[in-house]
Amino acid sequence: MTPSPVLCRLWTRLAEPTLVRRSVLSVTVAFVLVWAVLLGYNFVNYKHAITNDPGLLKYGDALLDSLDLIADPAQAAAVVSATNHWTNIRRRQIGLLPGVAMHELRDSTSGQVVYVPTALQELGIPLSPPQTSSTISEPVVHGQRYRVYAGQTPRWTLRIVEMKRPDADYLRYNGRYLVPYLLLAAPFVLLPVWLSVRNGLRPLQQLARRIAQRNTDDLQPVGFNARHRELSPLEQSLDTLLARMRQKVERERAFVQDAAHEIRTPLAVITAQAHVMARSQSEEERTQAQAHLEQAIARTSHLAQQLLDLAALDEAQRPAPRDLDVAQWLRAALAQAAPQAMAQQIELSLDAPDTLPARLDLPAFESIVH
Repeated sequence: MTPSPVLCRLWTRLAEPTLVRRSVLSVTVAFVLVWAVLLGYNFVNYKHAITNDPGLLKYGDALLDSLDLIADPAQAAAVVSATNHWTNIRRRQIGLLPGVAMHELRDSTSGQVVYVPTALQELGIPLSPPQTSSTISEPVVHGQRYRVYAGQTPRWTLRIVEMKRPDADYLRYNGRYLVPYLLLAAPFVLLPVWLSVRNGLRPLQQLARRIAQRNTDDLQPVGFNARHRELSPLEQSLDTLLARMRQKVERERAFVQDAAHEIRTPLAVITAQAHVMARSQSEEERTQAQAHLEQAIARTSHLAQQLLDLAALDEAQRPAPRDLDVAQWLRAALAQAAPQAMAQQIELSLDAPDTLPARLDLPAFESIVH
């Protein structure tokens, strides 16, 4: 099944790279980078907080200070049980922390357990040695890391155990948490960028339309008068290119005129000598006319070959100018042409200084001399 022409045109248009789409895509990538930076910043703050100022430590100290006002073990157990129940309800409602929080209360004097959940008993986390201040430890039990708060007063010893939140879980949650804010801000950033790029390209489109409407033989300056500084180099480059093309056309026109003038003389000689040969009654006159005719034909052939050689020297393929001693090169050329000149009884001479350095196009110079 072949796709419809409409779908093909739509796909071609969408696949075509555009500056507007590129700018919008760049801003979108910037949004992704902002999201990654914010996520990394929050993660660093989170790691710093749980290391240097953990909330579990503050929570445990506050609960332990409150329990220190209760002397009756039954009342203290009821308070810890209610606190344990309330804390886990809030954890389930918020849905951020894994597992449950488990509170254990002991009598500091006798070491007797006042309150302990069944799950904590089954977990079997060993007690830490008594400390002068509250501590946070992270033991590993059955391959799972836990965070354990341990605090003690003269009356009570409190332990709070919770499963440590994995870093990947924190990054996953906060990554999803930041996405709606970025999506909310995206239209307010992408729309101005799209409008600014679209409006910024409008002068360039106007310049393109003006160039497209010009005749093929119109090599005058564009005359766009770009107000934007970024478009000025483009306009100047176009005007410079058109100026070079005008100069090239003028040179070619002058070249054609000169070539026509140069080739007119041998053609006139050919015509005249052919007329002489046709009407001459003397063998000597016909022989002389034939010699002149052959010379004119040779000159015409030479001029035609020169025209072909010069036409082959395209501007893009023309070799770079080179430094040359013109006087010495001409002497060598005359020396090569001397035997042929002597055979035709032609005297060659060169009026030139000893040296004449110049920087020129050697193939074009050879064509002119020959």
